[in-house]
Amino acid sequence: DTMRKLYTDFGKQKKGYSEKDYQQVIETVSGNDWKEFFDNYVYGTESFETAIKDALHYLGLSLEVKPSGKFHEAKLGFKVVEDGVLSRVSAIYPHSVADKAGISLHDKIVAINGVEVFDNLDSWASFYAKDEIKLTIIENKKFKDIVIKPSKDTYYQRYSVTRHSNQTAEQKENFVAWAGRNHLIK
Repeated sequence: DTMRKLYTDFGKQKKGYSEKDYQQVIETVSGNDWKEFFDNYVYGTESFETAIKDALHYLGLSLEVKPSGKFHEAKLGFKVVEDGVLSRVSAIYPHSVADKAGISLHDKIVAINGVEVFDNLDSWASFYAKDEIKLTIIENKKFKDIVIKPSKDTYYQRYSVTRHSNQTAEQKENFVAWAGRNHLIK
């Protein structure tokens, strides 16, 4: 309903809309005040995890949070895209050991502790997990070494949604109303 109203009121009129317009449409469609939500999550820095967990619980679902399955994402704080030749840094977790060590977006990692990497950066990073890790990077056509120590903190995580094994009748009803189908409910 919100998207339909945005299309009717703005898209069909060939005009854009602001965040405030978006908030007003949501409030009109839902009949609720969304100021606190926008202040906390859109304009603020509140974690949305609790709100998501509450919403999922209403539907009989749970949010599971686990460390990324890739060592360099979970414990070093960076992601890469591997193309068979180079591992290019595609994301850096703010304030992670990778960020503090000076790893930059688009850096090309060619070796870990002197071992050339191709599509196996995570395997080598995991292998040296208990040691300091020397990443050899190509930056502006020059080789540069960056030494980082894996963190006890977890940076990137995996999120998954699972169904409660003991859903209440109300949660099942809420799920069907939300999803428009009940084939996932047993």
